[in-house]
Amino acid sequence: MSTAVVKPFLEESLPEIADYLDIDLDDFDINVLRGQIMVVSLWAATKALENDDHRLIHAIHSNCFDVLGDKDKDNQFQKAFLHKSEKYNEAWDERSGGEQILLALCILSEIFNERKDDKALISSAAFLLVVQFVFITMENVLKARAKITLIA
Repeated sequence: MSTAVVKPFLEESLPEIADYLDIDLDDFDINVLRGQIMVVSLWAATKALENDDHRLIHAIHSNCFDVLGDKDKDNQFQKAFLHKSEKYNEAWDERSGGEQILLALCILSEIFNERKDDKALISSAAFLLVVQFVFITMENVLKARAKITLIA
């Protein structure tokens, strides 16, 4: 996974979201937040390629898990990814186009769920930043995909 989208989201968008939601990011472990954002990023990449060759998706997952030192299926990141992917897939709405409000709320709930109830996470500005992150990640993945040729 490229940090081209993750790093700006962590450094710029997440603090902005925290301001909108009146959340003090100093109360959170930055490594946990990074992990949460990596899960969202990997989910978005997977979602963008869901109708593509599954070898490619498997290779992306394997590469990401290897880079994170999380090769075995029993490791924390993979478990978190699988668990949260189910939630994000349920929240995804094919009919909503760019209005993925339920997805944004679900993502924010997963990131901040120990600190805020869902009602405290409702902010159209925060939702917009989360949805932009998801769609920019998907767009980058699809641009990279266009350059890849898989051999049968």
